[in-house]
Amino acid sequence: MASGREASEGAVASPEEGTGLSLEHRFEILRNARRRYALEYLRERGGPVVIGDLAEHVAARETGTARDQLTRQERKRAYVGLYQCHLPTMDEASVVELDTTRGIVSPGPAAPGLYPYLSAGDPQLDEWYRYYLAIVALGTVVTAVGLVVGVAGPAVLATVATLVACALAHVVVEAGVAPSAERRLLPLPRWPDV
Repeated sequence: MASGREASEGAVASPEEGTGLSLEHRFEILRNARRRYALEYLRERGGPVVIGDLAEHVAARETGTARDQLTRQERKRAYVGLYQCHLPTMDEASVVELDTTRGIVSPGPAAPGLYPYLSAGDPQLDEWYRYYLAIVALGTVVTAVGLVVGVAGPAVLATVATLVACALAHVVVEAGVAPSAERRLLPLPRWPDV
């Protein structure tokens, strides 16, 4: 268990950070998608979870399928990776508290300090690139047709206007201006006091 351990190398004693982890160490932990998915799941649950349930959630996120459609191999691959590598690393950094004898993992004292770096877990908010790709593809087709017909100017203007409108909608939703938005722009990390 991470409790009672001394802070790992690179730790920063900054009360406003709340993690006890240096910025570099935080990003090292969050660099791996499995660790981010695990931390998001622990945040959603708000308490201890069974490692098998956590592995199932991570496998579903990685494969983009529903939990009940996962194969045994997908579940096993996520479980082994979490159990042997990712959870011990996160436990060592006090991000999680791992109890291997009971098969339970819970958020550690450093976990809340990493939450601002995570997405809200809403795939619709995280996949804006699809909207932009669709607009560019449609705009290319409209522009090509406009060139053939001889009205390329209005076609290009309509495509640019649509792209700008989508970008503005993206900014509004990401900034939390829209009433239904749950996600906010990520705060800039605070640099430790030296």
